[in-house]
Amino acid sequence: MPSLSDLKNWKALQNRRIIISDFPIRRTFPQLKICGQTLTNNNIKSRSDCDRLKAFHQETSEKIAVLKSNFENCKLIYDVYSDIAETYYDISKEDYISSLISEKKREEEKRMKQHKLHGR
Repeated sequence: MPSLSDLKNWKALQNRRIIISDFPIRRTFPQLKICGQTLTNNNIKSRSDCDRLKAFHQETSEKIAVLKSNFENCKLIYDVYSDIAETYYDISKEDYISSLISEKKREEEKRMKQHKLHGR
């Protein structure tokens, strides 16, 4: 726990009109120093400034969530179009139909072998 003289010498609190009781009591002096740096960096001089910053953080978090959702939707659409382009490319090959027929024959042969093995 910081001494009273430590808190009085703490420049961030001397220059601000923040009531020390606004800070949780169980904080250590380094934690309070970090809080003071945060106050200084964000130009927080009063409780209303702090509330304004919290509201801004909330709005920003909501915007980020919407953007993440939009990005995921764009990714899904991209995946669909990518699959369509890949299929179109495969179809445009000269041997696409013959490869489909060969694949179908292999599947049929595999199914027949499994049927014979399980049938015995």
